[in-house]
Amino acid sequence: MPDSVGLSNFLFPAAAMKRVTRSKAAPRFSDDSVNTVNEMTTIFINYLVSSAEHYMQGSNRVTVTANDILEGIEGAGFGEMEPLLRRKLHEAQQRAQEQKNKKQATTAANASRDDGVNDDPSGGNFELEAGESEQEDITAYLVEYDPTPSPSPSPSAAF
Repeated sequence: MPDSVGLSNFLFPAAAMKRVTRSKAAPRFSDDSVNTVNEMTTIFINYLVSSAEHYMQGSNRVTVTANDILEGIEGAGFGEMEPLLRRKLHEAQQRAQEQKNKKQATTAANASRDDGVNDDPSGGNFELEAGESEQEDITAYLVEYDPTPSPSPSPSAAF
């Protein structure tokens, strides 16, 4: 009997993976290579979640935090990305707080009026979205980031 919860149940949408691969690399990727990137990304995310869970349990907590995930990234050998990721996390948290404050101000303003009409077109629903500048920052970082180690001099070159 086949396993009903396999890797294919957790893959990202193919169109999203194509956009990601094309934004970083060559404009043409074969479908097979996009599928491979998708599968490897899913495995890597599962590894990070497992690492984050390890840090959470080491702190005797029951909830994984963003710091646990950042620790998992560092533990996976991607510590050089941590400053950028911490900055982006801080910016996202600030935007979320601003949206929360805006929602509270709108709610307070509506409560002070007696007509009971909510003029907020979003219905009070605010979603955190990455702006173009944040996406450009991440893309620029990824373009600069080269995961291949720099070549070390061969032992025979020293003599």
